[in-house]
Amino acid sequence: MLKYYFIVFQLFAVCLNAQTDSVLVTKNFKFNDGVYLSFADWRNNRPNWTWDSLDVVSATNPNTFLTQVESIRFADGRPMNLDSIWGLVISGIPYVRLPKGAVPKTLTSFAGLRVRGRIAYYNYEVTEEEMVEIRAYNPVTGVPFRKGKVKKQSKALREFMIHFERGETAAFTRENLMAWIADDERLVEAVAALPEEDLEEKLFKALLIYVDRYPVYTQK
Repeated sequence: MLKYYFIVFQLFAVCLNAQTDSVLVTKNFKFNDGVYLSFADWRNNRPNWTWDSLDVVSATNPNTFLTQVESIRFADGRPMNLDSIWGLVISGIPYVRLPKGAVPKTLTSFAGLRVRGRIAYYNYEVTEEEMVEIRAYNPVTGVPFRKGKVKKQSKALREFMIHFERGETAAFTRENLMAWIADDERLVEAVAALPEEDLEEKLFKALLIYVDRYPVYTQK
C-alpha cells in the first residue's frame, strides 16, 4: 500500500512539474528570442541560437512586420546558411522565413506572426502586374478611335496561417479556416454565412475567437 501511494505521488509530481514548465500561448505571446531551425523548435520555444551568440545584420519594419536579413554569423565568423532557418524571434515576436521571390526584396525576408495561438497568422504585401485596356476618345463625337493595353501595378495582400499543433501552413481563406476550425460547429456555421462584403474583416475576427476558445501551450 505504501508503495502504491509513493507511485501516485510521483505521478502527481510529474504532472505538476509539467504544468509548471508550460505556459499558455496567447495571441500576443512573447517567445524566446533567437534563431529557430525548425517548426518543432519554435513550437517548443527552444531557439537553436540566441542573439547574444551571433553577429546579425538585419532590419525590421514595424509597419509591415517584415524583417530583412543580410547576414548572420557565428562568434567565430562563420556565416549561417539563411535558407536553413525556419524562423526568427525578435523582441518576443516570431518571424517566419518567406520563400525566395515572395516579396520584391533582395535579402532573405521574414514575416512576423500577427496572431499566435492554436492557429497563427501572418501576411505580407506584394505588387501585382496586369495588362489593362485603355481607349482614346474623340472629344467631339465621344467615339473611341484608338485602344491598347498597358501594364498596371497594384498592391495585394497575401495572408497565411500556421497550425500550432500540426505545423501545417495554408492560405488564410474562408474554406481553409473552416477546415481548421471544424471542431467548433457553431463557429464554422457563422463563417460559412459571412457575406462577401464583410468577409475580410469578420474572417479575421473568427480566427481570434477560435484562438481564444482553444488554448495551446508551449515551454517557458
